[in-house]
Amino acid sequence: MDFNGHINNSKYVDYAMDCFDVENHKKYGVKSIEINYIVEALPEDVLVLYKAVSPANKNSSYIEGTNEKSGKVVFKSQIEFEEK
Repeated sequence: MDFNGHINNSKYVDYAMDCFDVENHKKYGVKSIEINYIVEALPEDVLVLYKAVSPANKNSSYIEGTNEKSGKVVFKSQIEFEEK
């Protein structure tokens, strides 16, 4: 939590990385990660995470976190992996 009572920005990276299983983390490393923060989230908010793999690049995934109650997009992320 930050000084304003919002979820700390670093937690969004954790949320995005939690969308991948342990085997994925063992086989692939993160080549790049981009996170766009759209609206704040509070500790009591429930975020629903959506994951899609790029049809053009199988090593690139898109993660979106949406506030379950309001339906607002909280963050969007693009993660590119490479084999270890």
